[in-house]
Amino acid sequence: MLAGQQENGLEPSEAPPLELESRSVRATLHWFHWLVIAMSLLVAIGAAHLSQRHVDDRIVDDFQRQSNLVLDLVTERMRKYELGLWGGVSAIQANGGNVTEAGWRVFSRYLSIEEQYPGINGIGVIMQVDREALPDFLAQQRLTRPDFRIYPTHDHDELLPIVYVEPLAANQQAVGLDMAHESNRYDGASRARRSGTAQITGPIVLVQDSGKTPGFLFFLPYYDDSEAAASLPRKARFRGLVYAPFVVENLMAGALGQAQRLVSLRVRDQEQVLYDEAYGERPIPGNSQLVRSVQLPMYGRTWTFDLTATPELIAGHQTAEPFIILFGGIGIDLLLLTLFLLMARSNRRAHEMAISMNAESRRRTLALERSNEELEKFAYVASHDLKAPLRAIDQLADIVIEDAADQLPAESRADLELLKGRVGRMDRLLSGLLDYSRIGTVETEAQELDVTRVVRDIVDLQGLNGKITVDFGRPMGPIHAPRAVADVVFRNLISNTVKHHDRDQVHIRIDYALGTRFDTLTYTDDGPGIPYEFRHKVFEMFQTLRPRDEVEGSGMGLALVRKALASVGGTIELLERDGRGASFQICWARPVVQQQAA
Repeated sequence: MLAGQQENGLEPSEAPPLELESRSVRATLHWFHWLVIAMSLLVAIGAAHLSQRHVDDRIVDDFQRQSNLVLDLVTERMRKYELGLWGGVSAIQANGGNVTEAGWRVFSRYLSIEEQYPGINGIGVIMQVDREALPDFLAQQRLTRPDFRIYPTHDHDELLPIVYVEPLAANQQAVGLDMAHESNRYDGASRARRSGTAQITGPIVLVQDSGKTPGFLFFLPYYDDSEAAASLPRKARFRGLVYAPFVVENLMAGALGQAQRLVSLRVRDQEQVLYDEAYGERPIPGNSQLVRSVQLPMYGRTWTFDLTATPELIAGHQTAEPFIILFGGIGIDLLLLTLFLLMARSNRRAHEMAISMNAESRRRTLALERSNEELEKFAYVASHDLKAPLRAIDQLADIVIEDAADQLPAESRADLELLKGRVGRMDRLLSGLLDYSRIGTVETEAQELDVTRVVRDIVDLQGLNGKITVDFGRPMGPIHAPRAVADVVFRNLISNTVKHHDRDQVHIRIDYALGTRFDTLTYTDDGPGIPYEFRHKVFEMFQTLRPRDEVEGSGMGLALVRKALASVGGTIELLERDGRGASFQICWARPVVQQQAA
């Protein structure tokens, strides 16, 4: 009854009528209940967000790896084609700069271009012909090929016809085609002649390609390397080109293979599309990191590779883990809310029961004690069971850190550490609630205890030897209390001193005084102290004088001490002091027999 009156700010004499007071008791939640629920929800949202970020990072990393693989394959395949052209140049130079149709056919057969160079349409020889020497050149070629001709006509002084190409059946239409008739072909051939290096043309359509799809020619020049020509400029020594025609679709099929890739590809030479592999046909979720445009220098030209992730790449990394974490956290919050509402309802019922039984003091007291016992047992069980989901979240954060340590950005790792810190704080909060609910649930008999021995055992168990010095003011007689209660009192007082101390060495003094009804202990430390105006607040639950991020604790240490003492009829209060240090006076009730003897 008294508790209900004090909560409403009324003195016992001001108690409202029974009906009014009964209506005033509602199953409301305290602020720290909402704090626990909010912290749990934030932890779940944070864990789900970090898990989703980890998934997104894996998708981006895989896209970068897959797109780099495509670029590497194309680049390496072009280098391999260049080596094939160098083989043709070497064969011509080894034959003194001369090449015949039969000799080129033998070279092509041993080169095995269809097996060794998939994607290439053929390999051939282009010769430089001056207009003055054209009749002789045609006469010589028509000795073995009566229908040989150079086409189409143009106004350039030099002619650059395709003389030989293998395999001939697939490239018959290209024989005799003059590179000088068209700007892209002529530009590529001229660059190769001037530089002496492999060059490709701009986009063209091969005359032998019935599909009329984009293609290009790959040129490598050969020169007169005789001693007589050694002093001549490169242009004067130029004799012709070894070339390879390409349809870009065939090139990509040979370089990338036929297997389904996880990136869509488009290749452009300036603004002209050379190859388009369903690029952009399937929309990708808005993530700028899943689209790339890479410009690569390609033998005198610049090719732009537009790459985008496919839905298959994204689907391959999708996981239900973030949703499981989020819904698991929401489930925990719902359990917490249900728990707190049940506790509030039980508290309300206890008050209503006490009010309804005001005619019978003893029955009201027994009902209130029974209700409080049920609440404390419920709080113990609930607090204990809530620690399991917290451990699961903490372990999940450890797994994320361990599995993705090398992939997570520094910001994500910092977020994970913050998450683990918040989980640890919530774990300490529930541990405090658990300890608080245990007090008084198990009855233990009082015994004679040596305070000196109890305190030294606690210092040893907490590993504080060398950090703490304990002085006892006078020879101390035994106190009479349950050992479990004494452990709670001194363990929390010592722990509270160490946590809030601002020096490496801690000094504690314990004085003892014998009374008629109480044995009095004075516990004093040399820490920063506690302002006297907080003498009541420090014994409340979840109270700390410094921000919780600066102190490892739940803010329940002194509340546990007060409740433990109250369970055996004892008290504790903060004494006023000048200067450093905090001093507490602890009173232990003496056994009835000793009180009578005194």
